[in-house]
Amino acid sequence: MGGTIYFIGESGELIRMDEQAWDKEAEFQDILTLHPDLLGADQIDANDPPRWLHIKGEAAVPDSDDLKARWSIDHLFLDQHGIPTLVEVKRSSDTRLRREVVGQMLDYAANSVAYWPIEHIRSALERRCDDMGLDPNDEVSALIGEDADIDAFWMLVKTNLQAGRVRMLFVADQIPPELHRIVEFLNQQMDPAQVLAVEVKRFTHGDRTALVPRVMGQTAEAAARKTVRRPGRQWDKDSVFSDLSQHVGPRDMEKAKAIFDWIGRNDLRVTYGSGAGTGSFSAKVQSGGNLHSLFHVYSSGQVEHPFASFKAPFESEERRLALIERLRGVGLAFTDEQITKRPSMDLEDIAEDRLEGWLAVWEWMVREIQDESGG
Repeated sequence: MGGTIYFIGESGELIRMDEQAWDKEAEFQDILTLHPDLLGADQIDANDPPRWLHIKGEAAVPDSDDLKARWSIDHLFLDQHGIPTLVEVKRSSDTRLRREVVGQMLDYAANSVAYWPIEHIRSALERRCDDMGLDPNDEVSALIGEDADIDAFWMLVKTNLQAGRVRMLFVADQIPPELHRIVEFLNQQMDPAQVLAVEVKRFTHGDRTALVPRVMGQTAEAAARKTVRRPGRQWDKDSVFSDLSQHVGPRDMEKAKAIFDWIGRNDLRVTYGSGAGTGSFSAKVQSGGNLHSLFHVYSSGQVEHPFASFKAPFESEERRLALIERLRGVGLAFTDEQITKRPSMDLEDIAEDRLEGWLAVWEWMVREIQDESGG
């Protein structure tokens, strides 16, 4: 502590601002929630600075498949590339900032990669938005662009988690040398995960406050290695099916073609994803001013059922349970708890003798939507 910066006053005078420690960690936490740019995005990647969407504060981290929380990370953010960013905040007066916090963060990262289902993260955002009167889809669109595919974005988050592509940020008002050295070493050795420290100093003069972030631990070699990203792409029918043929066998290819043909026969809208590595096509029905997503077929061979984002008349638990009961009736293993999630299954899980029944369920849903909306 004890640093100084200066600013020029309205009359041209030089005004000194002295460094001041954060009085309370909660105040530090709140500032980062409101202003994630303080995490030093342009220093992390000057060519493509991360933009962050705050998912949750005190995000629970499980250590087993039962999803019971063992730890909580101070903040969970997602950036525009679907990379989960785990943030742990400490004041310099906290002695755990030397070494203990490193073990904590590695626990959080290792177990979040292993045990965080994508539905868990998506639901956390939805709950936060409900509390604040926000639309979670609007929040995601603001992050990735209005024309981007929201479902493809969430699949990208899932892919990043599965690959261990996460960002760990230690944030403090002063980063001790011991932590700086550890972070630089970890960031050099870990791939594709990124480990950095962010020092956010506060300077005050009267009622004026200046905040100055500084990113630490980023070597030139590690930065070059970890900022190479495949750009997103706009998929179409040919590219989706071409990629799908690399992941599934002939029988599942035939199922995918039958599903695609069914969309056309029922005059539904088909849309394509924009994921960097995984393509998709989706069945959607336009009715009553709303565009309803029915399901998404990914070129990885997975079929996603986006129950959690269904709109009226299927936003109620009763109607979603009725849909799941019909899906169970054709031999597919869905549980009541999944009505608030986005469960996926492989194409091979939809046996040939069940495909017709699976499609009949969606035909029923389309009729229900159109009957109730007058469309």
